[in-house]
Amino acid sequence: MTEKDARETPEKESLNNRALSRREFLRYAGLTGAVIGVGGGLGGLLAACGGGTTTTTAGATTTAGPTTTAAGGATTTTAAGATTTVAAGGTPFKLGVTAPYTGINSAAWSGTYIGLKLELEHQNAAGGINGRTIELVELDTKSDPVTAANNATQLSTNEEIDACFMTYPPEEIAAIFPVVEKYGMPSVTAASPLNMQANLYKGKWLFYVMAHGAVWAQATLNEIKAQGWKSVIGIADGILLDIEILDELKPIASAAGVTANILPDQVSLAETDLTPYCNKIYAEWKKNPSDAVLYMGAMIQFPQMYTGLRGLGLTAPIVGGPVTAHVATFAMGPEAVEGALVVGNAATNAPGLPDGYPNKAQMVEYHNELMAKNKAPLDMWGAQAIDALRVIWEGLKVGGDDRAKTRDAMEALKNFPSMQGSTLSYAPGDHNGVKSGDVTWELKGGQFAFVRALD
Repeated sequence: MTEKDARETPEKESLNNRALSRREFLRYAGLTGAVIGVGGGLGGLLAACGGGTTTTTAGATTTAGPTTTAAGGATTTTAAGATTTVAAGGTPFKLGVTAPYTGINSAAWSGTYIGLKLELEHQNAAGGINGRTIELVELDTKSDPVTAANNATQLSTNEEIDACFMTYPPEEIAAIFPVVEKYGMPSVTAASPLNMQANLYKGKWLFYVMAHGAVWAQATLNEIKAQGWKSVIGIADGILLDIEILDELKPIASAAGVTANILPDQVSLAETDLTPYCNKIYAEWKKNPSDAVLYMGAMIQFPQMYTGLRGLGLTAPIVGGPVTAHVATFAMGPEAVEGALVVGNAATNAPGLPDGYPNKAQMVEYHNELMAKNKAPLDMWGAQAIDALRVIWEGLKVGGDDRAKTRDAMEALKNFPSMQGSTLSYAPGDHNGVKSGDVTWELKGGQFAFVRALD
């Protein structure tokens, strides 16, 4: 890689805010059926942050328009007139980011982005990496796998980009994967590693910071066993992770003596009236009474499913999955989901974790900062962004401008503390780093109340 001198930010591209249709998105992804990734179909739930092509420098306030940054402590001016200063000590590292700032997959990006920006701020305030600050070069996938692949190519072929944070959903990561492998770009994704895409986390250059569907399935079984349930009914929405959790659960539940009656239906993410699904689940429960109902579904649909089933007279416990573990689950009011259980990420309510929970102190610190600055809590997606950057920081400490050495240092990480209350470990042929950190939450009075750790 060439020596980096003062560099100019690429001009900010105009954003295309058109949401892709479900059919169009699946066509681009080369898939059939209802298989939107994490966050899919929820655009508009939360405001997307930023977008286009921008550069963020050490401690700078992001402003509209292109920004030019010079190394060596030079003061620069953005198009909007704000000034920023890059700390002396070397030319900044550049970190590429390609993510769904707009479109149908933008919902979860809001929480991811504020976590990413806070971690960047922390690292730069601490002097950056080896005395060099870090800049972000951001590209919007527009929730389109084709655009995601083009973005990855643009970043990977730019010798000034040292590493990349490639977000989600799995369909976009599938499009990005061959690009980062071809050009040798050390990259971390917050997408869910899936058995149907096992080649992605067995590659050389792409690393994961989200738990595998099999990990969530085992956590769900651990909750079933802790409750003493002998039979459950399960249904998923169209999110690939949710589908895979139930697919993985069925055989391990059977081996444990638990009957898992997994319904073939998938709840459409575009559906606003869940009455037909509620009726079908309730009819199945009346026909084959089960100890609990598992709904692996999106956070904004869970309240309607929960109230609908309770209204029909279903009295068994109702359990949500990792994508339910978000404050948006209370969108219909706390009473709408009171008493529900959620098998989710430990970062969902860091202050509510018991004392002594792994990495709780730092999780609470970041949670409090995010609440003070953004009036938003740390969540699973924000925690994954922090983890992703920290994995990259460890790589850059060793590799510097050498991408291969950066990749090798990332792959060498073992039992690296995670902001998800777990650890990250990688090995050649296994870049699925998270193996634990799942807990059961009970929804009480508009809060996620800790029930138990599921590791």
